[in-house]
Amino acid sequence: MFQGCSVASGGIHLFADFHSLTRGVYRCAAIPTTLRWLKWSGIPARAVLVDREFYRAALVQALVSQGIPVLMLTKKHAWTLRRMAQYLHGTAGVVSGNVFTQSFKQYPNQSAAFVRLVLIGHDDKASWEIREQYAQGSLSFDEAMAKLAGFYTTLPPWKNQEAWARYLARLYKRRWSVETGLRELNSLHPHLRCRTHVQKWAELFMRGWAYDLWQFWRFNQTRRGCLPGNRTRQIF
Repeated sequence: MFQGCSVASGGIHLFADFHSLTRGVYRCAAIPTTLRWLKWSGIPARAVLVDREFYRAALVQALVSQGIPVLMLTKKHAWTLRRMAQYLHGTAGVVSGNVFTQSFKQYPNQSAAFVRLVLIGHDDKASWEIREQYAQGSLSFDEAMAKLAGFYTTLPPWKNQEAWARYLARLYKRRWSVETGLRELNSLHPHLRCRTHVQKWAELFMRGWAYDLWQFWRFNQTRRGCLPGNRTRQIF
């Protein structure tokens, strides 16, 4: 398996690195190195957006030590479920502090990091809207719990917690450029008949390079006022 790291800023999305993953080996090990390289290149990260595949306390602690905030979807473990239930019943707020740790038996060499749990809702629903529907009886407890989700983040909080929760939800949506970018990589060129791992890795870098050239061209075409139909990958 291969892992892609990309950056998004303004109207441009670029792949910055690709890592080789091995089964049973810590999959987040190379991410801090990529971020140090980006900073050295003059592209410091304002925040790192990761999904549940990278739900590791060690990664959060490593990025905090580099001064880089993290935003990730949290899993619904016991503490998170308890906070969600308390929130629905009015005894907890949108934001709660927690020390993020994991099982040392399941994940050796783990660390701990202070994070904030920020409650949001699925399908562009705000957590307070779900709580209001639950209070009015429109949703059962199980339905309301199913509609709630949460972020773990080390980003600095705002005084207005509800506005902060909305901002984090909008910010996290930028991670979808990674998913769409990976789909573009797969459709960029017919796969070569690579037999070795190194050849496949090199081919992936070639695809990423071609994708980045297209994105840079597309960004310049947008600044010139070209219509979307005139800056497609096919035209490039």
